[in-house]
Amino acid sequence: MRTFLGIAALVLWGTLCKAQDPLRVDPKHYKVEFENSQVRVVRVLFESHYRSVMNQTPPRVVVVLRDEHFRVTYPDGTSEDRHLKAGTSFWSNGGKGIPENLGDKPFELIWIVPKTGQQHFN
Repeated sequence: MRTFLGIAALVLWGTLCKAQDPLRVDPKHYKVEFENSQVRVVRVLFESHYRSVMNQTPPRVVVVLRDEHFRVTYPDGTSEDRHLKAGTSFWSNGGKGIPENLGDKPFELIWIVPKTGQQHFN
């Protein structure tokens, strides 16, 4: 019986983890543009005043395509507002949160998500 409960718990945990993948929980706003064994490139496009759902984002490089004013609300209820300028890029460690576009215009990002364990620098 313990083995069965342990397996059931692992299956449930895996389902919950996958359910937080933004590509699964909000596929209208997150689209894979390119993927291979080394990298995944994702386009994120939110219309004005759109609030997504709780999701888990991966560590990634973020490239800002349009000026943005957005909020991330974290699982503990705290939130952080940000303003980003088109043309900027930065590293994000990822994490759980609910992203929301606070602006009157759509915002658009590109994520470059490296696949772990593979380095090809010469």
